[in-house]
Amino acid sequence: ELIQSPNLVLLQAWLAQSQHRYTQVDALLERAKQAMAEHQVRLNDALQGEFNALRAQVALNANRPEEAIHLAREALTQLPQTNFYGRIVATSVIGEVHHYLGQLSSALPMMQRTGAPAWHLSLRVVGLAAAKRNSDRTRVPASGL
Repeated sequence: ELIQSPNLVLLQAWLAQSQHRYTQVDALLERAKQAMAEHQVRLNDALQGEFNALRAQVALNANRPEEAIHLAREALTQLPQTNFYGRIVATSVIGEVHHYLGQLSSALPMMQRTGAPAWHLSLRVVGLAAAKRNSDRTRVPASGL
């Protein structure tokens, strides 16, 4: 059962989110929350922060700005500094809510704050791709053995 592996639930929810299936994401997260409570599955802060960042994005998409900003702020207190993607999502949700509410002087710094984590994330992705290319080059073909 997926509930025994919250990371898989999170992955499934992010996939649905990336495919713009927002109502499915909300339903999936709600079912997961209930099942985790029933099975007494406790999340560590970092994983709870990832769930809250995603729930913040879902709340924003559902036009629930107060819930979105609350969840995003909570996520930022839970996520480690090295979780660049989760922090980018949470910070941008806060910026988008400020923008939505017409608080442009608060929105701009939040959106600017996403720049450094996005840069670190892009460097990590580029580094992983380069490492994969290098490992592919050094792999000995089976026919060469």
